[in-house]
Amino acid sequence: MKKNELKTLIVEDDLRAAETLCEFLDLRGKMKSVIACDVEDALSLFNSDFEFAIIDINLSGEIDGLELLRRLKALNPNLFIVIVTASDIDDNRKISLSLGADAFLPKPLDFGSLDVILDGVCSKKTVADHGKT
Repeated sequence: MKKNELKTLIVEDDLRAAETLCEFLDLRGKMKSVIACDVEDALSLFNSDFEFAIIDINLSGEIDGLELLRRLKALNPNLFIVIVTASDIDDNRKISLSLGADAFLPKPLDFGSLDVILDGVCSKKTVADHGKT
């Protein structure tokens, strides 16, 4: 991973949606994306290099995206997490944010809104990286 790249974990059980997200992030540049199809994959891939995660709530398997949110925030409280879902938008937004999500986007995703979120995260990363030098 290059120094200024934002390492991103995409957790989405719909492979087509995950690949579309990955392509979008690649087009932005300075992003390194990894796809996990379920919570188990996400936890096995996760390490402290990840700075950003996009997590679907409704994942296949016994554990949902909200539980993954809890676990990843426990492992790295500074991880910026965006929760996405197509179901129960208002309730899931409240629950996600109360559990520590940094942002919430309903599906279908508005890539313009995601772009604004990413601009903010990348700006904070640039400031933090300059403070380290």
